[in-house]
Formats: sequence, C-alpha cells, structure tokens
Amino acid sequence: MSDSSDSVEPVNSTAKPRIRTAEDLKLAKPHIHAILTQHPTKWKQQDVDILENNYKECGPILTRHLGGGKASNYDRVVFVFNGKDIKSPRVICKKCSKTFHGSGGHLTRHTDECDPKVSAIDARQTTLTKSLTKTITKNEQSALAEAFGKLALDGVLPFKKLESDAVRDFTRTIFNLGVRHEGVLNEDFKFPGRKSIASSSSKIADSRFEKLRLVIKKAIEMKAVSIAFDYGKSIEDWLAVICHFPSPDGKLHCFPIVFIDWDPSLTKEADEVWRVLLVELETYDITEFDTINISAITDQGGNVLNAARGFGISVVCLGHILHTIAERCTLLYKKNKLTKQANTVLNDAKVLMDQCELLTLHIRTYGIGIDLPFIPRKPCSTRWLTYVDLMKDVNRLMPQLKEAYAQDKDCFGIKTNEGRAILKNEERIKVLCTFYEIFTTSIVSIQADSYPTLQRVLPTFKGFEMTADRLIREKDPLGDKQGSEFDTLRQSLGHSLKAVVAWKELNFLTDVHYLATMLWPKYKSISKFPPHIRTEAEDKLVELAYEYKPTQSSPPPKKPKSMFDFSDDEEETAGSFNVRAAVMREISSYRAMNDKPDEKDLITWWIGQKKILPIMSQIAIKVLSIPATSASAERVFSKLKAVLTSHRRSLHPLTTSRLIQFSNIDSDLLL
Repeated sequence: MSDSSDSVEPVNSTAKPRIRTAEDLKLAKPHIHAILTQHPTKWKQQDVDILENNYKECGPILTRHLGGGKASNYDRVVFVFNGKDIKSPRVICKKCSKTFHGSGGHLTRHTDECDPKVSAIDARQTTLTKSLTKTITKNEQSALAEAFGKLALDGVLPFKKLESDAVRDFTRTIFNLGVRHEGVLNEDFKFPGRKSIASSSSKIADSRFEKLRLVIKKAIEMKAVSIAFDYGKSIEDWLAVICHFPSPDGKLHCFPIVFIDWDPSLTKEADEVWRVLLVELETYDITEFDTINISAITDQGGNVLNAARGFGISVVCLGHILHTIAERCTLLYKKNKLTKQANTVLNDAKVLMDQCELLTLHIRTYGIGIDLPFIPRKPCSTRWLTYVDLMKDVNRLMPQLKEAYAQDKDCFGIKTNEGRAILKNEERIKVLCTFYEIFTTSIVSIQADSYPTLQRVLPTFKGFEMTADRLIREKDPLGDKQGSEFDTLRQSLGHSLKAVVAWKELNFLTDVHYLATMLWPKYKSISKFPPHIRTEAEDKLVELAYEYKPTQSSPPPKKPKSMFDFSDDEEETAGSFNVRAAVMREISSYRAMNDKPDEKDLITWWIGQKKILPIMSQIAIKVLSIPATSASAERVFSKLKAVLTSHRRSLHPLTTSRLIQFSNIDSDLLL
C-alpha cells in the first residue's frame, strides 16, 4: 500500500483555456456564439460592440480584420469565424476613422463633409441619379408613356387600371426608390394621359407589325407555313387562325394571324375561311397567296374539318383524336368485337367513372364535413380527359373520403350511394387512373409549339398498340400493383383500346404523318412499321417534290422521239422518272447517314442538309413545321377569357383582336 506522502496534489491553473472549436465557444461564451449564428443584417450596434471587445478571448476560432477596396471610402469590419468571413454592418471611415453602423444617407452626408472631392466624383458616376433628383425630362416622360403603352398593348393592364391611383402610387414609389431620393415624382407630376398611352401603344404595334410582316412573308415564300384554326363558342363566336412558321435558326414560332368576331350570317365552310384569310393577309402586303402551299390542322368538328381539307395538306389534331380514343375505350365502340364479359366489365367501369363525376360535383358544391387538401376540378364537356381527371381527384382524396365516411355515414348527402360504391372500388379506380395516365402523358409530349411534333403521331399510335397487346397478354402491365382479380378489367381495356386505335388510325392517319416520321432520323428506315407505311411515305415525298426544283444540277436532256413514235406519254413519264429518281437518291443518302440530332432540333438539322439533300430538306422544313395539335388555337381562346372580362365587354372586336395578337408574339421575333 503506497504512502500518502507519495500522492500528487493537482495544481490549480489560472490560465484561460484556448477556444479551438465552435462547440468550445458555445460552452465558454454562449452569448457570442448566439450572435455569430445570426445573419449579420440582424446584428444591432451593441452586438458588434460585444464582438469587438471579446474576439481576442475567443481565439483562434474567431479573428477580426478590416476589408475594403481602394475605390471605397470606408473599411468594413470583418470577423472570421470557423474559417468563414462574416461581414459586419460596421464601417470605419478611412480619412477620419469614425465608425458607422449600417449603410444609407448618413454615409453620403459624412462623405460630403469629410472629403468633398470624393463626393463630387461619386456624383458624376451616378448620372441617372443626378438628373432625376432635379426634374423629369421630356425623354423620361416619353419613356414612362411607352412603358404604360406596352402594358396596355400586351393586355396586362387596361386603361382604367393604368389611370388608377394604385398604379400611379406604385410607379411613383418605384421612381423614388430607383433614384434613392424622396419627392422626385411629387403630387404635381402629370402622369401620361390616355391619349399619350394610346399613341405609344400604336407606335409599338406598328413597329411589331412591320417586323412580323417581313417574317411571315418570308415563311410563305419558303412554303413552310401551317395554320391551326378553330371556332370558339364559350364566350363569343370567334374564329382563330394561328400561323406556325420556322425562323432561319430552325425554331418554330406561332402567331394569331387572324382573330375575328365571326359574322353569324356567314357559313363556316372552306370558301368563307379562305376569303377571310385572304383579306387579313392583305394587311401583311401578301397578295400572291395559294392555299396549295399552306398546311392546315384542326379538330374533328365537321365545319372546320371540311374547311381544312381545302388546303394543300390537312391533318387532324392528335389531341382531339386521343380524347376520342380515351372516351371510346369505355363507351364500347363496336360491341360485337368484344366478348359479353368484356362489355359488362367496361360498362361497370364507365358507371364507376360517372359516379366519381357526380361525387366531385357534390363535394365542390356542399363539401363533406371535413377539411380537404384541395378542391376537385370542374368537369369540361368538350375535353373527355378532363372528365377522367375527376376520377384522379377522387383517387387522391380517397384517405379523406374514408375518414369522413367513418365519422359520418351520411357525409356524402344525396350522393351516399355513389360514395359507398367508390369506397368499395378503390383498387379498381387505381387501375383505371393508371390506364388513362398514358393518354395524359402522350398529349403533354405533343402540345409544344416551339419545336416539331408531327413526327410523333405515328410512334404514339404504335405505342398504344403495344400497350394494348401488353394489357391482353401480360400480368400487371401498367404497374398499378393491384391484384390478379383485375386481370379481366385490364384485358377488356386492352381489347377495346386495340379496336379503337385501329379505327382511328384507319380514318385519321395520313401519308403526311408517315412522311413526318420518316423525316425523323430516329425512324428514317421506318422498319418498325408495316411495309405499306414506308411506301406511302416515299410516294408522298415524291408528290411534294414537284413543288421544289433541285438547286445542285439541272435534269438530263430529254431524248428525241423517233419518227414513228406518235405517243404523248413519253415526256410526262420521263419527267416523273427524273423527279422520282432524284428523290430516291436523296433517300438512299439520307438513310446512309449516322447523324442522330435531338428531336427538338430537327428543323435546324434539316436546314444544315440543304447542300447534301436539296429536295428533301425543303420538304422536311415544310412538313415538320406542321404542329401535331391545334393547342395554339385553344390557348388563344383562353387568352380571350382574360381579355374580355366583365369590365371590358364593350371592347371593339378589332381592339380585342389586336390585343390578342400582340400579346402572343415571341419576344425573339421582335429583336
């Protein structure tokens, strides 16, 4: 056992421990750690004083230095905490060493007092501030009127809004903040009046119109113009004609070239549409106009469809076709093609979807007694897939519907039977939602206006055919993760989808769609499709080739007829053979290429092939400029609802038309 005299007593040290980590600082000086963890803009003057007085005791994790450039009149106090610079709101004047907290007018006033020479230099550098602090010049007054004119022309604010006190107070505040000087736009300042704003709007419109006139005229000369048109009846009986055309860089643009309040006394046949279009084109100084060089795309309505067939190329909007396919999958197109069991299953699915619609309308009107994360959408009678969206809303609200039903068996009111049926068929609704998602995804992928989409139509139909085959043959092909008891529903949907797609493909797909797909280098050989598609695509290419003349070489000289040959067919045959031969040579060269351009840059890629493929490149630009849907016309009618509000119902139709037109111009076209 050791002696007590051998034990060592600890020695009390008076030295302060070194703070090396943030944890050490938090334990030793929590108030300083709390200041450093705040954003410097929240530091008060006493906080900076605390850091200044205690930073030496917090080393080495906290240090201090001064930061500032040669051009600055002040040095800023910078603290380095844990290796990172923290700029404090404290500055020190380089000339007199006086300290200030924050920034603002007090620094400017001190600079004027401490060093007038530097103040004069700064004033010369801010010429805009110097000029606006005195008075508003005529040029600046015109600039303000022009800004208001753009707001009026683009349909952002009507005249009544521009003349309101709120807009003027906002403008006055922006001007004063911009020059950091109060009272620049005082109460005596005269804002631009309605005449001044209207004059500015007119000048801007004339400038935009001139640029658009040149662009559209050039596109018509290239024979690369397509139009999408439709009649709107939700607000007024309007005709919208949207002009789609490529720019020299290959980007697609669209512009409402015609937007008029249609005269009810006129018919809506092709002759009337052409007459209206010709009158409107005369305003663009386009007098030589031939419908054979224009492509048209429209929906499946009888009047607009007949009018579109009078143009050189006419196609039906794929969006409308997909809506019809989705609708017919449960409306049992040609019942005799399906089994009795399939008809029964699909009829039950249609009844369930109707119940979802009725329940969502009831929820929108009366609610169900508990808070919901969102309100179901309104049905749209003209778009069947929005009717499907109601079923998706019910699927998303299923947990809340179950909770409400558990609390109150009568929570659904007069739709109690529908509510019970929906709760019992939760898995069936999930299968239907997953099935209809393929239509929504397809429509979204083809509604763009800034790049080609027509080449996607044929692959989309092919994709639906493959989906139908998977539904018929595979188990859980949609990945809905529901049980095998729903295999009958999936197979019934597959058989119905296959029949409807075949019907639509036969009636609405044309050789133009086949050609557009062939002009996509991804499908240049069209080997994944039936042989007749390749033949029809090549024949359509030859047909369109007669509109374009090869630029590389002239055709070979014709052979003289013999004295015993009195036929009149040799000249036409030789000419046809020459065009076809030139086209087939270009097709062979095209298919031998290994280029794989991005789908969004197809027109740009074809523009670069004009020397190698002179005929095909011109036809490709023409065909790929046709959009796959008439969504641009639908968007214009949505814009009409925003322009013709309850406060602007007295707008003249021409004014409304111009507001719609000039608020839908791509900004890069006006550069």
